[in-house]
This record gives sequence, structure tokens and C-alpha cells, in this order.
Amino acid sequence: MSRKSDPVATFLRARGCPAFVVDGGIERLLGNWEALVGSLATVWPFGLEDWLNDLDGRRLLGEIATAVSGALTGPVGERLRAADALFKKRTRPLAQCLWGPKAAAQLGITAEDQWWYFRVPKKSAVDLLAEAGLAR
Repeated sequence: MSRKSDPVATFLRARGCPAFVVDGGIERLLGNWEALVGSLATVWPFGLEDWLNDLDGRRLLGEIATAVSGALTGPVGERLRAADALFKKRTRPLAQCLWGPKAAAQLGITAEDQWWYFRVPKKSAVDLLAEAGLAR
């Protein structure tokens, strides 16, 4: 299937994603998510901006699952579920969204649907909550 007729590529293009994301599609997004989860076995060395960028990739996967029927089924869906489960083991939950309550409301982020924005690494070299301006 050409990228022009690929519904995932069409969705990503419509979302304004850069060409490398559109071209990489689900495989790139899922591979990046799996790499992030793998990196959480050790100390997360980066700051809030990098963390949120990686979480935004997970958000795109969630949006694709909703917008493109069947895109995240079968082996791809299994990989995503496995990565999500490990992500939850290697992070801890927060009461607040890392974007802050005002931005979360504007972006339509909820703990039920975009739960990854409500988690931080168990092992982090940087205080992500302090960077986000959130209380502990």
C-alpha cells in the first residue's frame, strides 16, 4: 500500500506530523514507545520536555487506534499492550496531568484515556514534577 493510500499515514499527515513520523508510521511510533519503556529499566536521565515528547508519541498511537479501524490489532496491538504494561511497572502514578490542569483541560487529556500523562519514571535523574510546577 502506498503512503498516499495508507490510512495511518493520512491520519498522521492530517495531524501535522513531520514527514519522518508519517513515513515511519505505526512501526516507528511503536518502536519509539518500546525503546522508551526499555530505557526505564535504568535511570531516566532527561528532563520534562523529553518525557512529554515521548508521551506525545504514545498519544498518537492512542489516536490512531481510535481513528483508524484495525490499525492496532493483532501482533501490533499485542506489542503495544506489552509495552504499556511494562511502562506502568516502571513508572509511578500521579494525581495530576504533567501538562497541568489547565492545559490538560484544553487538550482534552484525561487520566482514563491518556493515562501515560499521569505517570513519571520510578527512577529519574531529574525531578519532573518540579519541572512541571506540580506539587508532590
